[in-house]
Amino acid sequence: MTKYSVTQVEAITGISSHKLRIWERRYTFIKPNRTDTNIRYYTDDDLKLLINIGILTRNGLKISKIDKMSNMEISDKVLEIADNAVPEMEDEISSLVMSTINFDEDLFNRVFQRQFIQNGLLNTISELIYPFLSKIGIFWGTSKIIPAQEHFISNLIRQKIIAAIDTLADPPFSAPGILLFLFEGEMHELPLLLSTFIAKNNGWKVYYLGQNVPLDNVIVTAKMINIKLIMSMITTPRIEDLTGEIRKLSSGLEFPLILSGNSNNLPELQETENIIIVDNPKDFESILDKHK
Repeated sequence: MTKYSVTQVEAITGISSHKLRIWERRYTFIKPNRTDTNIRYYTDDDLKLLINIGILTRNGLKISKIDKMSNMEISDKVLEIADNAVPEMEDEISSLVMSTINFDEDLFNRVFQRQFIQNGLLNTISELIYPFLSKIGIFWGTSKIIPAQEHFISNLIRQKIIAAIDTLADPPFSAPGILLFLFEGEMHELPLLLSTFIAKNNGWKVYYLGQNVPLDNVIVTAKMINIKLIMSMITTPRIEDLTGEIRKLSSGLEFPLILSGNSNNLPELQETENIIIVDNPKDFESILDKHK
């Protein structure tokens, strides 16, 4: 049984810890367990119920009415909403969280396909997949789900992003180039793949080295090819200090090094010359436009 803290439930469901406490005092639908030291925690079933309740409250149902419904009635009402209206993006993200918890590939595919038809590939990836990954913590190495769930959903999303990249037209020979890689020890590839999609969609020629690349290889490759930018992600909490490696790389470049990820891993690099820190896909697109 997976145990979720109040902080994790708040981040995943969007329901504040203050509201959770009020609900737990006033209503009967949710009663968290407690550890031996009296700390509240929630199970997978609790989390699923709260995700559904979040969807219902966002769609206008009063919590006092929900409290009188059985879990089955709550699930049926969520399905009714999904069948009879275009879901809000927050509800779609909640459905992806549910598909992750339940290892439900069919639900994931339905949500993705619905958004793809309605909004196209770029908006689906940037407005659905990116915030979903941020919500469950996969992007920045603070995962709020168990490793098996993370691997399950990561592989599904990886397939979708790679398929989306393959649909994009190849840039012309004269297109600006960007090199993308992950430092040694970095294995979270999804944000780098998302950046690949964004760069190629914006007309850049992408040189993708992937995960766990030795720094010397990056430097040699950067000197061999015609590029204007180089990008990496710091997604995994690191014990060793990457600052020296990053400065070594940036000092040998004639073009900017873009970094993204957990800013707590980059405290000494915020004002370093030749390094650009980006926080989200829109920031990245702005940098691409500026350096084209």
